[in-house]
Amino acid sequence: TVLPQFSGPNADNPNDAVVVSLFDGHHIGAVEACALNNRQGVKDMRKMVPYVIDQAIKRNILHGGNLETIAISDNWCMANTRADDEDLGRLAMGCHIFGRSELDYNAAANDGKDSMNNSFTDHKGEVHYIAPHLFVASLSITPDYRRSVSSFLKRPGNYIYTVGETTDEMGGSIFFYDLGYIGNSIPNTDIKSHVERYRQIQQIVQTGIKPDERIVRAVKSIDDGGLAVAAFNMTYHNPVNHGYVGLELDLENLPRRAQIEDWHALFNEAPGRALFEVPP
Repeated sequence: TVLPQFSGPNADNPNDAVVVSLFDGHHIGAVEACALNNRQGVKDMRKMVPYVIDQAIKRNILHGGNLETIAISDNWCMANTRADDEDLGRLAMGCHIFGRSELDYNAAANDGKDSMNNSFTDHKGEVHYIAPHLFVASLSITPDYRRSVSSFLKRPGNYIYTVGETTDEMGGSIFFYDLGYIGNSIPNTDIKSHVERYRQIQQIVQTGIKPDERIVRAVKSIDDGGLAVAAFNMTYHNPVNHGYVGLELDLENLPRRAQIEDWHALFNEAPGRALFEVPP
């Protein structure tokens, strides 16, 4: 394992992907990332499917993956597709969108798994359903695993940049979910623009803005929980000074599509976004 699930001085900082070496004496590696959503599908399966695929691919590319060799696998977990026509309809719509999204990302499908009966009847005779889940794993081959990047902050004084635009779509967010509702505006995933963005990110992470001038020190995907959670997950405990390397965020400079309040900017889960640490 080159890049494990957790890294940093105390191995307590979560990465968004893992990287492993494939052959002794070579630098070829495999990058694997995953994504899961169970909050958006009840409201809009058509939007949830590309969102989860995009999230799994983005996490892969951020940590050194290769868009040209990427493959994805699906795992559907539905409530009761045999007895519930609405649940079956969600699955049919989801599979259709999944196949179309694969073509849009030019991603191969390597395997899949399905679980179609996740409901039970309690002692009172009431039937309980799970929400529709989609789990997507992404796998790519990188020519040099030494160019993979971890998520923990490296040095005080470095700069933090966001890539991608924050929208006003909050539907399906953890913020809303913890308040007991889903919301109406499930985020849209602009696959065409995201693919171009991920190609640029791949070049910057693996090569740099100029040949062999790699400047990315840390990366973090902005998705579940939004910007606030991503920023928090980049911090780590420094055993030398017994403190944390933290972040100072200026939300006035955050690229956003509409006038939104700060709490909205912090917990929005719009796709296609990431945090980068770079030296001054």
